[in-house]
Amino acid sequence: MKLVFSIIVLVFITFFLSKDVLKKDQRFWAFIIFFQHIPLIIFDQLGSEIVGMGYFVIMVFLYLLKCPKFILSKARLSNPITYSLILFLSSLFIHYFIIGINPNNIRGLETFRQVMIFNWPIIGLCLFSIKGDDEFLLRLMDGLVLYGFFFLITVLFASGLAEMGVGERGGFRDDFRISPLAAAKTAGVIIIAAFIKYLNENSFKEKLFSLFVLAICVLLIFVTASRAALLFLLIVLAIYVIFSNYSAVKKSLIIISFVTVSTSLYLIIVQLDLSVVQRLQALENYEDTLRYTRLEIIFDLVENFEMGLLGLGPFGFGYFTGLNYPHNLIAEYTIDYGFIGLIAFLLLLIPSLYYSFHLIKSKYQIPSFIALIFIYLFLSSLTSGDIVSARDLQFVSILIMNYMIFKSKIKYTLN
Repeated sequence: MKLVFSIIVLVFITFFLSKDVLKKDQRFWAFIIFFQHIPLIIFDQLGSEIVGMGYFVIMVFLYLLKCPKFILSKARLSNPITYSLILFLSSLFIHYFIIGINPNNIRGLETFRQVMIFNWPIIGLCLFSIKGDDEFLLRLMDGLVLYGFFFLITVLFASGLAEMGVGERGGFRDDFRISPLAAAKTAGVIIIAAFIKYLNENSFKEKLFSLFVLAICVLLIFVTASRAALLFLLIVLAIYVIFSNYSAVKKSLIIISFVTVSTSLYLIIVQLDLSVVQRLQALENYEDTLRYTRLEIIFDLVENFEMGLLGLGPFGFGYFTGLNYPHNLIAEYTIDYGFIGLIAFLLLLIPSLYYSFHLIKSKYQIPSFIALIFIYLFLSSLTSGDIVSARDLQFVSILIMNYMIFKSKIKYTLN
């Protein structure tokens, strides 16, 4: 049954991707940036993950052949985001080619290879290929909802709905291609896109599909028992309601709808005794958790300035403490890549946050979805993930900067 399901999903997603390639549809970028996991998961079910990687590379290559336009400008080369990426890349090269990564630090070597092979080529494409105008953002939002739907049904099928909310991480297998944290984080991104699309869409059919996708996302978050995704989505929605340019009446309707839906969902998950409830209750004894121990070590390393100018190197925190990565992107940039890494992260964070709130408060609401996604991904990066999985945060910061450069014509500055 799983084999048949995987083949059906593969046929449908290939149809839509081929359609986007032939029409040069910018919706395809949603697949490139956020849904690289789809072919990996599907072909893993079919017995060859390597073929899935090949499938992704071939589809991207065909799309770029049809859309070979690269945009080079002073604005793209001399902005805080580009400086951040260059600093981080320089730090990686210094650690790998000059200082050298300990051969026993296998995860550190893997981190370097994954960043250089899978992240940086796509980051470069985003930086120099995406114009970032209103039309692009509209198509990207449509792509997030459409390909997000395929991502959701693929992940939910592979994780096993029969085990929903039961056991560790809602029944996700240890050998599953995508971690429950990554799946929940991606579901949160899709929820934001579907929510903004629903509010601004005129077509009843599109509104209905957006709501349907949003509901599946909520289901996936419950399956993965991800308390962080749940809490950060609430924070992002609160930010949107407070800072958006909607009228007081529309804001009130959003709040009432949200409270009603949230209360209903809370009553349901409490009655079903899902894992996400148990994980939320575990926060009452936070000082007894591994997360708290990890934070104590992080503060101790930073306080004593153990990381120095260049840091401990890729996966240095995990290698020297035995606690895997820090599960906090600021800490990982600072400890593993030193003072240079911290500056690189701040160059990415400060302008992106500033312009995010600018976009949320603007009269035109469509761009606000990338701003909300950035805030959501940043909050998520404080409690989970690592440098490799942080590529989506870098992608969205590039989208925000490109939009501000080529649409709003606002000069970026850190002053």
